[in-house]
Amino acid sequence: MSHVAFTHYNAVRALKLGMERAGSTAGDKVMAALDGMALGTATGPLTFSRGYAIMPMYVARATRGRFEVVRKYEAVSPGTSCG
Repeated sequence: MSHVAFTHYNAVRALKLGMERAGSTAGDKVMAALDGMALGTATGPLTFSRGYAIMPMYVARATRGRFEVVRKYEAVSPGTSCG
């Protein structure tokens, strides 16, 4: 399983939780419900702030059908230049 697959799974899971928390499927209400939400995931903590998903990122190398993590970057909150 790759990081890309995990991030898609995390996105669907967060959307589900956001809709449940909002009690609605309306985009603006779900976005508001996601703000400040934090999820524990297989790839590390996933939090939401001002419409941005914040999570650790990885650089990996594929070798002989396996992924080797070369470097992990800790999550960085969106700065004032985002948005």
